Amino acid sequence: MRVWLSTIGSRGDVQPLVALASQLRALGQEVRLCVPPDFRDWIESLGMPVIPIGPEVRAFAAARPPAMAAPPSAESIRQISNHEGSKSRRSRKTRSFFVPFDLFAIFVVKARPAIIRSMRTALVFVGLAVTLSAQAPRPSFEVASIKNVDRPGSIPPAKGSPLDFYRPAATVASLIQFAYDIRDFELIGGPDWMRRDQFEVRARAAAAVSDNEKRPMVQSLLEDRFKLVIRRERQEMRFSALVLARRDGRVGPKLTACRTPEGPSTPVRYPRGGNLATGRCAPVSQIARTVAVTLRMPIVDKTGLTGMWSYELAYLDPSAREPEPQLTAFTTALEEQLGLKLESARGPVDVLVVESVQQPTPD
Repeated sequence: MRVWLSTIGSRGDVQPLVALASQLRALGQEVRLCVPPDFRDWIESLGMPVIPIGPEVRAFAAARPPAMAAPPSAESIRQISNHEGSKSRRSRKTRSFFVPFDLFAIFVVKARPAIIRSMRTALVFVGLAVTLSAQAPRPSFEVASIKNVDRPGSIPPAKGSPLDFYRPAATVASLIQFAYDIRDFELIGGPDWMRRDQFEVRARAAAAVSDNEKRPMVQSLLEDRFKLVIRRERQEMRFSALVLARRDGRVGPKLTACRTPEGPSTPVRYPRGGNLATGRCAPVSQIARTVAVTLRMPIVDKTGLTGMWSYELAYLDPSAREPEPQLTAFTTALEEQLGLKLESARGPVDVLVVESVQQPTPD
């Protein structure tokens, strides 16, 4: 379960929330905090993701007498709102941060006794939510067959339908990447055979489902047949950040906001001596995945662009003999056509750690 916790106050208000987040993470839940920027470095040093909200609390504390220990007034809250509204990019990131969580908890703490009461209530509330989440059955396939591929040869293309999930020669690592919608660099640990041994996987759902709806079904399959146990954490690593290339925040001519997802598709033309990457009404994270696969390097979306986008990226094939003259190298085309570029970075990245996995149980 994904939990979002938020509060505005001093360290005495934030620290109990950090303790609660730590215990939830120990139970295997994914937790993020939204707190004043004063505490960002401290909480991130504990390995927990943070998004700052409002101005620093120290500024408000210095501006009023120490005797006033009440929570922020209506005027203070209005100033915080205005402060956030004046930073459009941060607002976009904040909104996109809220969307995927299963449980929201916002705490406004007035005094130390109230901290205790609030935390007791929160523990009961979160504990009940975790229990209900654990009891809710995860979607699963109606039937599934897994066979070891003893002599891998040429791999036929993966086939499927709204009812079927079929992988002719899949590694456990590739199944995990599909199930949890992650890339190879976001998967840590596991035995060597997890990335080497290949399996033929056939499964059928009880009703027609989309690829995204099949992901939790594959999670169930991995847990049931491969006895997969994982945990989520953040690790420090080097990566390339996908960012906006222009200072004014405008995107390139081949990247457009998707307003009519059901409208007719526009035909595309593959350039001579080049490659073409296209997407229709997809999040920018899909572009980051395309860049990661093309350049074979870790890419993290840091554009701050939310919503759905359509794009068309034509770039030079280095092995082509007579390419069209307007084609350019991939990174140049990325900047000129989509208005995006790559920057070298180092920082915490959300990863999936394999704690244990076994060879599949027989059919």
